[in-house]
Amino acid sequence: MKRFFVTFAAVIAAQVLLAVIVIGTLAGFTSAFLEKLARPLSVPRHATLVQEIPATLLEFDPPQRLPFGQRPTTETLILENLEKARLDGRIENVVLRLEPCALGWGKMEEIRDAIHQLRDSGKKVYAHTFLINNRALYLASACDSIFLAPEGFVWFTGVMAERMHVKDLLETLGVALQVSRIKEYKSYPEMFTRMEMSPAVRENASRLVNDLFADIRVTIARDRRVDPLRVDQWLEIAQFDPPDAQAVGMIDGVLVWEELTRRLQAYRPNFASIDGRKYAGVSREQVGRKGPKVAVVHAQGTITVGKSSSTFPFGLMMGDETIAEALETAAKNDDIKGILLRLDTPGGMGLASERIGRAVERAAAVKPLVVSSVDMNASGGYMIAYRCSTIVAPGNAIVGSIGSFSIRPNLAGLAEKLGIRYDRVTAGPHAAFFSTFVPLDEDEFWRFDRVHHTGYERWIAGIAAYRKLTTERVDSLGRGQVYTGRQGQAVGLVDAVGGFDMALGLLKEQIGMSLDQQVSLVHYPAARSFWEDLRTADLPAAASRAGEFLGIGEPLGAQLEQAADFWSEWLRMEDDLLICEWRF
Repeated sequence: MKRFFVTFAAVIAAQVLLAVIVIGTLAGFTSAFLEKLARPLSVPRHATLVQEIPATLLEFDPPQRLPFGQRPTTETLILENLEKARLDGRIENVVLRLEPCALGWGKMEEIRDAIHQLRDSGKKVYAHTFLINNRALYLASACDSIFLAPEGFVWFTGVMAERMHVKDLLETLGVALQVSRIKEYKSYPEMFTRMEMSPAVRENASRLVNDLFADIRVTIARDRRVDPLRVDQWLEIAQFDPPDAQAVGMIDGVLVWEELTRRLQAYRPNFASIDGRKYAGVSREQVGRKGPKVAVVHAQGTITVGKSSSTFPFGLMMGDETIAEALETAAKNDDIKGILLRLDTPGGMGLASERIGRAVERAAAVKPLVVSSVDMNASGGYMIAYRCSTIVAPGNAIVGSIGSFSIRPNLAGLAEKLGIRYDRVTAGPHAAFFSTFVPLDEDEFWRFDRVHHTGYERWIAGIAAYRKLTTERVDSLGRGQVYTGRQGQAVGLVDAVGGFDMALGLLKEQIGMSLDQQVSLVHYPAARSFWEDLRTADLPAAASRAGEFLGIGEPLGAQLEQAADFWSEWLRMEDDLLICEWRF
């Protein structure tokens, strides 16, 4: 009887809590909606667009978010704002407010392209920040002027690739790993099997770092209108205070934000500014970007099975179900003339990557489809992309990593250290094959490794057929090697070096449109809102989303359970990991 009353009280409490969340959310939505009706978006003449550039950026909104509240600043939002500002006669100047910059080199290259287009249209672009590092200087150099706060810092140090190795730690813990690795350049397993980079991995990393560094050095010298040798001198000094940075030509002025505003006011007495978040409410169609519809499918995060989500501690996950459905929907929509697939991923699970790749193949058979790489289109990402006839990547993006690894952990040593002993009864010669407390014998591991290599051979054969290369050539380019976009084009893994605009232009050509013809963009996957969760009776998802909005967040225990489920999927031996973890 006591248990009945406890259960009854819990059910009533849960219903009351859900009712409060729903009513509060409805009230907030109604308030926001009425406020939007009462105050239509107005852009003043001679306005200055103030666009925030956060420290890090997602390429696009995650599929699930609340239908109101503050829209996250994404790369897509920034690119569209800069495009609209270029065409909008009401916008006179643009100021970029940079947070301490940790953006990927591919995203920065695309934003730089948009800045140059703004300047070519006759509009001034200024950057203001309080910390300049390598990435911030690379991005801000595309602007007319760079301003640094008086209390700011400058660290211009160069490019580094750094890896962690935990082999000794695992041995201390009693954890043994059996690793099937394809092949010598696939660097991820070395975290567990070595205490330093192998010669092959070090050579590959050096090639990337040197290529990135060479481009950054020349690009900054060109934009800052100095000799590359001057940039070398900056690198030798490495650390500057703001006055010294201005004296050597790294920046154009030292002033607080309010002083920059006053300068703009002096230039234009009726000065007015509009925040980037607010300006996002102006559609592309309102500034003349209207025409045939093109789908932009955003595929970002680590590739896994199921729906796209965010998983602790890995962050954004690209679900094969979500992306395959988005591609299918775009392909079946008669109003959609072509598909631009935006890939921003280090890779992930082989099974999920293959499923999305098959969806790309089906969609490309129906409509023109171009792959637009962002920061990284590697490993499982390249398994998705190679079936497309046109792959575009920024020069400083990371591509390739054609290779994989499978890891089988043996936790018997750890269990023994903890005072745990496992015993078993089996029937069949390999009944303990999936136990994480029994190592594979020599014959079992040989078969495990052979199945893994068979999958790799199918992969490189597919790439060879689509890219018009021999399997030997693809294998020589694969084996886990990673490339910059420039290097990828040189070896035949990438068709064109460029960002979003380059990819969109090539898609227009395939559709049969002229390059200057305007298009309307339709973004996929569409955000699944709180209301849709309620409508489909997905009450746990709705309550979780509302809890996040109200600042409650997901309990740590639930996040850890979700992470454990994720790892159990990743460590299944019937699937390979196609992932490139390099960040530069």
